[in-house]
Amino acid sequence: MTFTAHISGGVIIHDEPVNLPDGTQLIVEAKESTDPTGIAGS
Repeated sequence: MTFTAHISGGVIIHDEPVNLPDGTQLIVEAKESTDPTGIAGS
């Protein structure tokens, strides 16, 4: 499965509802930023 998400206050926030049971382990891979500042939303 692949999900999109963003970071807010150091917490991963899914962009769509995700139905995974508590305790599910995930591998998180940061997408390369196209923003030259490296700061999302700037």
